[in-house]
Amino acid sequence: MIFGEALSVRSWRAMSETIHPAFAHLLPRYRPSSLSISGQSPRSRIFAGVKSENRPVFAAPEILLSQSRIDVAPDLVPDGLCTGILAFILLSNRSHDAPLRVGRCHHAMSSRNTSELPLDLILLQQERLSNTRAQLQNCKQQNEALVNNIATIQEKLELAEKKVAALEVKLAQRDSQVQRAQIELKENRTTAEKRVAQIQMGKDNAEKRLADTVKQLQNATGQVDAMEAQLQTIEKQLIAALEEKVDADKRLLDDCLLENKRLKKQTSSSVEKFDEFQRSISMGALFSAPNWKTSTALFHGVDYCDHDEDLVLPNQIRQLCAADGVIYAPGCTKICAETPKVAFVVYPTYTYRSRKPHYFERHSLPAEFRGQTRELFHNYHGKIYYVGTYKCLDGSGLLTEQKMTKHVMSMLNDVVRITMLQCNRILRPLFEDGFQKGILTVNIMGLRCVGFNKKLYDALLAIPRSAELKRKNEDSTDSGSEATEDSGVKRVKASV
Repeated sequence: MIFGEALSVRSWRAMSETIHPAFAHLLPRYRPSSLSISGQSPRSRIFAGVKSENRPVFAAPEILLSQSRIDVAPDLVPDGLCTGILAFILLSNRSHDAPLRVGRCHHAMSSRNTSELPLDLILLQQERLSNTRAQLQNCKQQNEALVNNIATIQEKLELAEKKVAALEVKLAQRDSQVQRAQIELKENRTTAEKRVAQIQMGKDNAEKRLADTVKQLQNATGQVDAMEAQLQTIEKQLIAALEEKVDADKRLLDDCLLENKRLKKQTSSSVEKFDEFQRSISMGALFSAPNWKTSTALFHGVDYCDHDEDLVLPNQIRQLCAADGVIYAPGCTKICAETPKVAFVVYPTYTYRSRKPHYFERHSLPAEFRGQTRELFHNYHGKIYYVGTYKCLDGSGLLTEQKMTKHVMSMLNDVVRITMLQCNRILRPLFEDGFQKGILTVNIMGLRCVGFNKKLYDALLAIPRSAELKRKNEDSTDSGSEATEDSGVKRVKASV
């Protein structure tokens, strides 16, 4: 308990009204002037005085309150009144510096001196008491809030401890996993090192074997080079001998042909010229017997002994084609970029077959297809493409002299030139003479687009891309090596 500032008259009255009723009859008989309070600090002051007509008058000299001691005379103040005064002094003090020591109370007041405590002092005491109770209640609430906060903090602390424990467990598990992983890593590293050593050993062995193989190949290459040199020498000798013989035969043939040409130039037709040309080939041993490879001499890279072969399609697809069928001339079809929806097929006038009674046969392509409407298929880079529905015409009906573009004429000339270069060297003079006489010629069959078969196109799209369309040779009666080469079933990739 601490002291406040100096007491006023109203404070004294308020204190007197708050004294217990048992001591109220004692208050008027005593004078506050007999109250002595000793102190050292001048922070608070109490004025005491004497009241006339039994009313207290506070005009006594001031008494200083200190932190050391308060003494009240026991012979002047009763026990109850002294207790009330001290309680009032304790409640009215506002100082916060030091505690208060209370001494004994001495009664020194006669019974005939009576006074009353001021009402203001009692009211002030009640107000301060209520404020103190409010502060006490506020302190209790703060204490309860503090207790609640402490409980909450304890709960959070317990939860944090649980989390820490869980984290410690997880950390222990993680440490064990890391240890196992380290052990596995060591084992894997050891295994990998062993495998690397084995691979290195195998690599060394393979390098040794490769070095031995390279040496063997070098030796074999030297032997092959020596054999090739010998073969080249023999080939040169044979070629020189054959060329001499061919030159002699050519000179003899030229003389005969020139004489024939001079005699029958005006009277003989083209058919008669061809028959005479073929008879001249059959007479005597002017040339060695031509083999089956010369069937490709008329066009570079095209085997015209297989020109009439059919494109074998599935039945459900062939039923969707035009009534006249299809036309498929691999390597001979040209799509015209200059004239829209126009194409042409280049074909030889005669086809050479070494196994037939006559070496040369007139090509039957125009006679079969002229005026028909067929589905055109085109071969490009080993794949077959559907082009559309085309009507077949002869060359004069579509590509006349006025419509023969430079590209078409260049292609025809190239065919003749390539034929001369690609044919057998022994038979080259024969073909040269045939071209010069106008017997072996190149013809054209024109094609005009008249529509596009969408159902056929969709059906071809439905075929798996890995499927194959077959081409079968019509000439299945040939025998020997030519029959094996010409009549076999060939397969090409179908692509739409």
